[in-house]
Amino acid sequence: KKPDGSMYSISTGKKVYNYLNNFFNFCVERRWINSSPMVGVKLCKTKFSELKDIDSFTKEECEKLIKFSTEKHENGSPVYECGYAIPIMLETGCRCGELLSLKWENVNFEKRQIHIVENITVQKDRSDGGKRKLTSGTPKTKSSRRIIPLTDKAYTYFKLQKEYRYYGEEFYVFNVKD
Repeated sequence: KKPDGSMYSISTGKKVYNYLNNFFNFCVERRWINSSPMVGVKLCKTKFSELKDIDSFTKEECEKLIKFSTEKHENGSPVYECGYAIPIMLETGCRCGELLSLKWENVNFEKRQIHIVENITVQKDRSDGGKRKLTSGTPKTKSSRRIIPLTDKAYTYFKLQKEYRYYGEEFYVFNVKD
């Protein structure tokens, strides 16, 4: 427990456990201690009743988001350059960073699927006074690299995005040319 009586997050508990475990194993390797006091210590698992409620969009909220994000000008071009990203995320379950790092070469219209092989994250640049910067790399876990089948709606939104902004297979789906 924290001094104020509230509980630490599960993530913090895991980090502390790993740090202590590594530290005591290091001490055993150096023969500073005979055995690690962490032997037999188990992380407590979260009880289902302790899980936080997750707020999700209602069907009506999703419809409003899609309607707003896919608005078009009188000439037929989208009002928002990345507007199709919203309905695609809702249809596929992609994370924002996964979708922003998606290149056309990883969209297979014939098989109606996308390949998630990259992820964009926002990180603090410690060398530049803590400014935030975007970095692209492989997803953190193996299971994050995956193939996602496209629903009819997602397929349509990808087609619309391709009609609007396509510069080549090596470019990002949600690319701003300049």
